[in-house]
Amino acid sequence: MPESSEVAGSPSRWASDCKACQTIWRRLTDPESSTEEINFGSFKEALSTECPTHKPLLQSFNDYVGMRERTFQKSESKDSLSMGGYYWGLLLVKKDSVPSHPGTGRVLDPNWADLDMLKAWKKKCLSSHGAKCENPTKIWPTRPAWLVDVEQKCLVPGQTPGNFVALSYTNGDHTHGLIDADTLVRLQEPRSLDAQELSEFSTPVIQHAIHLTSVIGERYLWVDALCIPRDDRGATVEQLKAMGAIYANAIVTIISADDDSTTGIAGLEAWTFQEYRMAQRRIWFSYRELHWECSCNLQHEETVTEVEVDKPDNPSLGIMLAGFPDLDSLALLLTHYNDKSLRYDEDALPAISGLLSVVSRSFTGGFLYGVPEASFERGLSWRPYWPHTNLRRRIPSIRPVEDRLAPSGLPSWSWLGWCGVTNPGFGEAGRINPRGHWIEETIPTTEWYTSRSPSDPPSQRRRIKSTWLENRDSYKDFTKPLPPGWTRHAAPMRGSFRDEPHLYPDGCDKYVFTHAAFPGTDDLSKAWYYPFPVTDIQESTPPFTPEQTQYLFCETNKARLYSKTWNEDRKMYDLPLTKKTTYVVLWVEWKDGVAYRLASGQVREAEWDKLDREKVSLILG
Repeated sequence: MPESSEVAGSPSRWASDCKACQTIWRRLTDPESSTEEINFGSFKEALSTECPTHKPLLQSFNDYVGMRERTFQKSESKDSLSMGGYYWGLLLVKKDSVPSHPGTGRVLDPNWADLDMLKAWKKKCLSSHGAKCENPTKIWPTRPAWLVDVEQKCLVPGQTPGNFVALSYTNGDHTHGLIDADTLVRLQEPRSLDAQELSEFSTPVIQHAIHLTSVIGERYLWVDALCIPRDDRGATVEQLKAMGAIYANAIVTIISADDDSTTGIAGLEAWTFQEYRMAQRRIWFSYRELHWECSCNLQHEETVTEVEVDKPDNPSLGIMLAGFPDLDSLALLLTHYNDKSLRYDEDALPAISGLLSVVSRSFTGGFLYGVPEASFERGLSWRPYWPHTNLRRRIPSIRPVEDRLAPSGLPSWSWLGWCGVTNPGFGEAGRINPRGHWIEETIPTTEWYTSRSPSDPPSQRRRIKSTWLENRDSYKDFTKPLPPGWTRHAAPMRGSFRDEPHLYPDGCDKYVFTHAAFPGTDDLSKAWYYPFPVTDIQESTPPFTPEQTQYLFCETNKARLYSKTWNEDRKMYDLPLTKKTTYVVLWVEWKDGVAYRLASGQVREAEWDKLDREKVSLILG
């Protein structure tokens, strides 16, 4: 974070004798120079400079990279390779003694957080952001079973009037004590959280959250380890199901991203992934620095109070919360989740169930182990995100069954049964992707059923209805009146991205459609190939979660693949468009008459038809 006494627009004495310093200065003070590059060469070449001004910056970055490489845990697997780079953001320190100084940063005290700044961020959001930051996910009103009274240092009933703050954190290797009926009574006594004999229930991160809740002017705090007693399994399960709604109803969520609960807070793991996305306002700690995030604003402790950082647009959740069953948005969300760490593999579904419950309001039929029932055949054809992605089969731990969070199944046919970056549904023709070079339409060829046990008779199996795929042809009937909110447009043949031709599924090359409620600004990425009824999601719109049964009874399915022709001369996809019909196939292994998925793939229809096929009644576990 360099300092200077110069102001923007004047020749900088700090950079006058060095071209590299002059470029750095322009990057820090002139927004129009934000894309200007400085190539210092290798670390050896960069550190050989004789400039006394920017050499310390390069040396500090070299030390930082060396520290990261020493602590980086390399995978033992030799099957894949990932490449990346190191980035170090710089801010120019604002000097109050210099009028109109262009700096936006400030030097932080490494031992103290600026809590006054935190209170100012909260006050500004509550006073000026209005409805944009009040329940942006449109979640139904929810109160937890218990809350921590940060003044009395004890538990109080969750129905106690008043706002509450929620805490999101990781446990690391620490296991909280289980709160039984007797302990619950004890924790309701004033000052009980200060008692030495109950210290296992008040770890440092919880103590810090209690203090921070008080500092920002709130009285009640929700912490899962304290506020979800485990002596009543039924009540525990209900509270776990409501976790997503609890975070969405909290006035602020404190997210700890520096360490684990025994020291004061760790990187976003699978549980905190859900909590982060459900929160309407977030206070988070990272690299010993405070940050604030709401729907309107992003603030960092290292920047001066009047500077507001542009908030990155992440529309995928917003699209689904607006009532659109967009598989690409769902896939993007789930892809980021499935590579996160879990202490217990069998928590894969419980850790995301709250978020799935919320978006189920846009997906008819909800989710069966993370796969949307409305597009079930498409969901079954998930695959690794990259060809070199290594997936690890999730395996239940030796934790006693009674201590596991329900549902704890890990079916092989669901992406939840595997850890790693997966593609749960990108490419299905629905919303238009202007940059896409292929689209697919999945065509069901059989009926799917599900049940708890592979031995359940047909009468006990539930039919899975792929309503979106079944209704798709009716959506393509453009002679019918448009559903509410939709507008018809002429279909463009080529797009603005490299002048490549657009792809259209069968019967959809004349029109594209936009909806008034769809979020976003890019006109074509807002467009769909066909209109459909859109759910008007409100706080009163209930979620839907089917019974989570992990055995499937099925045959096969079929997909059409559309692609552009690669133009080797122009290095782009071009005409003529090509089309092929394929079968989506599953590679399985058999155990005691039950098939377990190993991978998915596609086989051309003509090649599949040449095979000597045997009909089977498949049970998939």
